[in-house]
Amino acid sequence: MVLQDALIRLTEAELLSLRGTPPSAVYSFKHALVQDAAYSAMLRARRQQLHTAIALNLEKRLPQAVKATPELIAQQFERAGQNEKAIQYWRLAGERDLRRFAMKEAAAHYSSALRLVTAMPESPARDGIELGVRLGYGLAQLIAIGPSAPEAAEHYRRALALSRALPGRGRERFLASWGLWFNAGTGGRDAEAAELSDELISIARELNNPDFQLEAYHAKVPTLLRNADFAGLNEAAQEVVRLYDRERHRDHAYYFGGHDARMCARAFYAIGLWALGFLDQAHRMAWLSIEDARDLGHTFSLAHALQRGAITMVLLKDVESCRIISDELYPLAERNNFPWQLADAKFLRGWLVAQTGDYQRGIEQMLHAVDHKFFAGFRPMLMPQIAELQLHAGHADHAMATLDRAIDEARRQGNRYCEPELVRLRGEILRAQSRANDTEAERIYRQAMAMAAGQPCPVLELRAATSLARLLADRSRREEAHDLLAPVYAGFTEGFGKPDLLAAKALLAELG
Repeated sequence: MVLQDALIRLTEAELLSLRGTPPSAVYSFKHALVQDAAYSAMLRARRQQLHTAIALNLEKRLPQAVKATPELIAQQFERAGQNEKAIQYWRLAGERDLRRFAMKEAAAHYSSALRLVTAMPESPARDGIELGVRLGYGLAQLIAIGPSAPEAAEHYRRALALSRALPGRGRERFLASWGLWFNAGTGGRDAEAAELSDELISIARELNNPDFQLEAYHAKVPTLLRNADFAGLNEAAQEVVRLYDRERHRDHAYYFGGHDARMCARAFYAIGLWALGFLDQAHRMAWLSIEDARDLGHTFSLAHALQRGAITMVLLKDVESCRIISDELYPLAERNNFPWQLADAKFLRGWLVAQTGDYQRGIEQMLHAVDHKFFAGFRPMLMPQIAELQLHAGHADHAMATLDRAIDEARRQGNRYCEPELVRLRGEILRAQSRANDTEAERIYRQAMAMAAGQPCPVLELRAATSLARLLADRSRREEAHDLLAPVYAGFTEGFGKPDLLAAKALLAELG
């Protein structure tokens, strides 16, 4: 009653505004300065008491507020000087926003938590709290800024150091190592990524944890792609699929790179199938990965599956599938502020434009996209696409400059996947510059064939053999050209409707 009378007097004095009818009315100060004056007139100890009382009442009487708006409770505990409780609720707010893909908000909440952690006196307990905050903050920045973001790496490195120093933190050590692996792999630091993927398998075995074993193989898959170990890649991908259980591992998408393990493994499996010459299976596997992510209902996983599926379709030279994927990926990435996938979508749009014959506009779009920092790990794989289009457009010198850049990137990263194609394209460009280069081009094509056979990568061996057979035919060595190309083509058991095999078949028919 005393409180009600006081509120009435303040309202009549026009210091408060009233919405609704007591006792369900909402009162607020009419001006922020009035609120500030009232607040500052109160002793600090009294203010903290009131904030504590508010926070505790929210905790006990409004459990829905704990779930829906934990940041409000965090603010009250922080103003009450109860920083550990405030950190707890800032983390809850961050986790909530991670799940709804509000990444800037999630990062802001984890930043508030970290600010309070760093103000605490040093102790093992404080380090344990910081460890949890760093892992959440790193994941938020992986998605908000991009997986290769140095800001994310900083949090994961600190988390890894803390997990090694604190006893019984094997789970956190695995999470920190996984985050660093993802950051290194997408950032083009392949040697570091390979080392971390081996460490993840060791940690999973040490902890005897099949869930971590699943994620360790998840990490191993793209590492094997860059090593051009396509058989190993497919085995690792199949192991992920074997270990995966949708209900058990559904939430893994929120903690491991923000995306689903089985979806990702299948997406890379599609690339591995393509490399080994199973072109129809590769096509089906790419779509299976996309549908898997769609069934999961996890937005970032779907965007991830679309961008990876697009790579397979570009490798297959499947324009229609690329168009379907582009029409879904671009608005999805733009709407959800996924910078990594948006960069891939822009590249894909440029590639599609170039397929219509508008080389200048398409190549400009692709070059702009590939310069994005998120392309580091995949730049050697995608830049040959640009070089080939520049060659088709009649710009052999530009194509050579692009190819040189791709070769430099591949060597710097230790990325062996694309080596045979990079070598073959050099031969193509040399021939376009001058037929006086044919002798050197022949040597280069043979080198590309040998490299592809050694990996093995039948589809790139076929491309190199087709290029070499054309050169031999142009130099009146038609029988030699036929005998060279025919056995490579005969090694395929499927994919006969795909452009690479159609081109080889047409050339064989021409050669008689």
